[in-house]
Amino acid sequence: MGHQYLYLRFPGFLSKALTLSYDDGVPADLPLMEILDGAGIRCTFNLNSGLFGIGSRLSAEVIAQKYVPSAHEIAVHGYKHLAPTGLQTPAWMMEILEDRKNLEALVGAPVTGMAYAYGDYDARVVDALRDCGITYARTVHSTHSFALPEKPLEWDPTCHHNDKELMALAKRFVEESSYRDEPWLFYLWGHSYEFDERHNDNWEVIRAFAAYIGKREEIFYATNGEIMEYISAFHALVFDVENRSVHNPTATDVYLHMNGKDVIARAGAVTALV
Repeated sequence: MGHQYLYLRFPGFLSKALTLSYDDGVPADLPLMEILDGAGIRCTFNLNSGLFGIGSRLSAEVIAQKYVPSAHEIAVHGYKHLAPTGLQTPAWMMEILEDRKNLEALVGAPVTGMAYAYGDYDARVVDALRDCGITYARTVHSTHSFALPEKPLEWDPTCHHNDKELMALAKRFVEESSYRDEPWLFYLWGHSYEFDERHNDNWEVIRAFAAYIGKREEIFYATNGEIMEYISAFHALVFDVENRSVHNPTATDVYLHMNGKDVIARAGAVTALV
C-alpha cells in the first residue's frame, strides 16, 4: 500500500490536549479549582492521605466534599510524603499502597496515578511502583515540549507554573498547528500554596494562563489519568498486516488520522481503514 502515515488524535479528532497536576492537598487548591472550572480545565490532585487534617493539609472530609464530586482526579503522592529513595523497598511500597487504599475508599474506584514526593525517584523506586499497581507517575523535570509520555512511570511535565517561559509556551501551543504531526500535550504542574507565598503572590499567573488557554474548541481538556487511559487504548490497537483494518480491544473509542483520513477505531470492534 506504499508509505503510510498514522497519528493519534484526541477525542473529536483534536490534535492538542492539556492536563494539570498539583500536589499536597492544601486550602489553595480550592480557589485553584474554581479558576480551572471556569476555564473548563481539568487537573489531577496528588494527595497524602496520612497527612489529612495535619498542619495546612485539608481534612478527609473536605477532600470528600470538594475533590471527589469535581471534574478533577485524585492521585497518590505518598501516605506521609516521604522521599522514595530514602526508603527500603517494602517501606516504599507501603507508602504507596496505604495511600492508594485510603484514596480509593474516598473515591470508590481504583486510584492508579501518582506524583513523586520531592520529585525523588530512581530505577528501584520505579520498579516497585509497577508491583503497587501504579500506571503513571509525574516527575518534576520540565521539558518545555509537548510530546506524549514515552515512559508513563517517569512522566516529565512541560513546565511548572512559575516557569518564565509559561506564557510563551502557551502561546506556541495555541498558535502553532500540530495537526499534520504527532499530537501535542501541554502538561502544567505545581503546588497551589505557591500562589500564596509572599515572594510569589502570583495568583494572576494561573488566572492569565487559564483565561488564555481554556475553553478552546481545538483543545482536549483531561486529567492525567484520562490522558494515560486514552494513550494506553491507542497502544492496545491491533492492526492487520496491510493496515486495512484495526481491532480495538479496549472500552475506549480511539480517534486516528491516517493517510489524510480521519477514522474512529470503535471500542470493542474491528474498523476498516480503507
